[in-house]
Amino acid sequence: MTLLIWSHQSQYRPFKAFYQQHVCRHLGDAFPRLVRYGRLVELMPSALMPYS
Repeated sequence: MTLLIWSHQSQYRPFKAFYQQHVCRHLGDAFPRLVRYGRLVELMPSALMPYS
């Protein structure tokens, strides 16, 4: 969820570019369990589930 919010505040427009060019290259230490982009896309619906 943190990365989704952060991507909206970044200069990157497509999320894929933000994830591959910024997160994977520069934030690996902050997020030690990073998954590949394809797996992240599969996991995103569970992060976007509406809160009730």
